[in-house]
Order: sequence, then structure tokens, then C-alpha cells
Amino acid sequence: MERKTEKVRRFYTALAQGDFETVGALLCNDLIWHQPGEGALSGVYNGKQNVFAHLGRMAQLSNGTFAIDQVDYVIHGVGKRTFDRNERRGSLSL
Repeated sequence: MERKTEKVRRFYTALAQGDFETVGALLCNDLIWHQPGEGALSGVYNGKQNVFAHLGRMAQLSNGTFAIDQVDYVIHGVGKRTFDRNERRGSLSL
């Protein structure tokens, strides 16, 4: 069974490479995406279609330069996990 952290790594790698077929395959249809901040694109996006539309708006507004270089997320009960798409391994901080 694939570890959740590996799925997250595959998702962000595919997203950074523009491989939306893989991105779509890794997302469930009823996902909830929380976009932090106070900006025009901040908020909660429900469902795969809305998340893809949101990511598309981000790419459009950035004139195609939108990229995710580092990902921080919390693993329940473990701590904060950081991935840098330019590195092979992430770092774990508690």
C-alpha cells in the first residue's frame, strides 16, 4: 500500500510538471481544497472540478508562471512535513 506522503509527493510533482492526468487520478471527486490567505483566490474549493478550475485561474493570472516549489502540510499526530520539488527527500519537523 502506498504511503500517504508518497501520494502527496506524486501529486505536487505532477502538478509542477503540468501532468494533469496524474493530478486528476490522485484526487478524489469530493475533495476539499483550502487555499489560505485573504486574496481573491483564497477560500475553500469543493470537488475535483472546482479545484481544477481554481488551479487553472492561478495559472492564468500568473501568465503561466504558477509553480509550487515547496509544500508544507501537517500529518495527523506526527508533525509538519515539508517537500521541496527540487529535492529527492523531504524534511520532517515536529
